[in-house]
Amino acid sequence: MDYFRPGDPHLIQLSGSDSTWAGVGPIPRIFPPPTAPIRAVGDSFKSKFAIERLSEGKFHLKELDLNYHVGKIDEYQGKRDVVKLLDKDAPPQSWVIIPEGGLFRIQLPGPENLCWTVPITIGPEPDPLIVLEPYQEGSPRQQWKILPLLRE
Repeated sequence: MDYFRPGDPHLIQLSGSDSTWAGVGPIPRIFPPPTAPIRAVGDSFKSKFAIERLSEGKFHLKELDLNYHVGKIDEYQGKRDVVKLLDKDAPPQSWVIIPEGGLFRIQLPGPENLCWTVPITIGPEPDPLIVLEPYQEGSPRQQWKILPLLRE
């Protein structure tokens, strides 16, 4: 079943939250723009993503405002397995998107089942990095709404 329209913009929202989205947040105004981590951001910094089907269940994700593919980096600012925009010359990362009753789990292919996760933070941490953690059944920190935007 096709849940996404190839090339069309989509928003990715954390389930159970009306105001937490996947986005890059504020970045320096330089050209070319820097690759940036994907963060759990508020309404004003949410990003639009294109979801490109590769095969059954596997996709490329591309952040549309900066035109970078989404991948992972092993370490960023002391955090492990961070979801991040990739350098322009890097090959696109494959992602598995698994439907779960109207919500979705976004994870790396492979037996580790590493999923997009909004980490639990101690104290106020504005716009925490989205990291990859092992799948935890029913965890609202790993369940996402993927919402298509209508083209104008």
